[in-house]
Amino acid sequence: AVAFRFCVNPGPDTSPPIIEGTSITQGSPVQFNVDKVPIEVYTNEPSECKWSRQDKAFDAMENTMNCVTQSFEVNANLQYTCSGDLTGIKNREDNHFYFRCKDQPNKPENQRNLMTTSHHLLLKGTEELVITKVGPNAEFEGGGVTNVVTVNLTVETGHGSNEGAATCYFSDINEDREFTIAMQGARTTQHSQPLDLVGGQYTYYFKCVDSGGNSASANTTFEVVIDNTAPKVIRAFRDVDSLKIITDEYATCAYSLTSCNYNIEDGVAFKPENPIQKTVHVTPWDPGKTYYVKCADLQNNQPAPTACQIVVEGSEF
Repeated sequence: AVAFRFCVNPGPDTSPPIIEGTSITQGSPVQFNVDKVPIEVYTNEPSECKWSRQDKAFDAMENTMNCVTQSFEVNANLQYTCSGDLTGIKNREDNHFYFRCKDQPNKPENQRNLMTTSHHLLLKGTEELVITKVGPNAEFEGGGVTNVVTVNLTVETGHGSNEGAATCYFSDINEDREFTIAMQGARTTQHSQPLDLVGGQYTYYFKCVDSGGNSASANTTFEVVIDNTAPKVIRAFRDVDSLKIITDEYATCAYSLTSCNYNIEDGVAFKPENPIQKTVHVTPWDPGKTYYVKCADLQNNQPAPTACQIVVEGSEF
């Protein structure tokens, strides 16, 4: 059993009620274009409470609240709750609200005490949350030694309640109940999620929510192409005093003057004619030499250790 002892001062109650807190934190952002915001005000005693957008006397406040007054209705903190809806909230602006209460609702007016100083609450109006960029949104190439490649889903957010800071969720099904996995970068503007995918076409959906309750949605479609094939040399020719070879995809190429039994990194490297489009590869030409050529693509696909893509006799040109 638990025993309680209370001390009650004799005489009438002459102290006004105290607002000990609200259900909304001071300075909280508010969703863009919201019609109304539910709020609870917590007092230390049974009270009648009102609110206004201006700091004014209790009797002049326009908006009344619904208040509990029975002792069995107190919350876990032994406080009495008044509830209502805040309205007239302006986007992109600071919104100020003022609350005052009068105690002893069941007593004659001349025995009631009222607050002479308002409890102030600031709510920050916001703008729309925007998804400014998603990715990948085109073909994504991978391959090499595995048929699974890592694809990084990305989302960038802007505006909203805190310059775009948000938490984003992703799903391959466009239904609200499916958005349960949060991407990396919660409460920031940069969001990512690595996924291991096999070849195929994919569509992913995104939903982002900021601290003010603003949300934005987007999706991206891309194709994963798995390349497990070494590049092909589609042409080899002499150009003045150079040997040029052309590959069917971006590649790095090298040669040996003895045999195909070498590793590409140990061979003599060809120089790309264009460092951006690495499909034309150049090296000095010598008619007395034989060039054993190997090439590897961006996924490091390359021929077997003792194989070449092409063997070029310098004397043939």
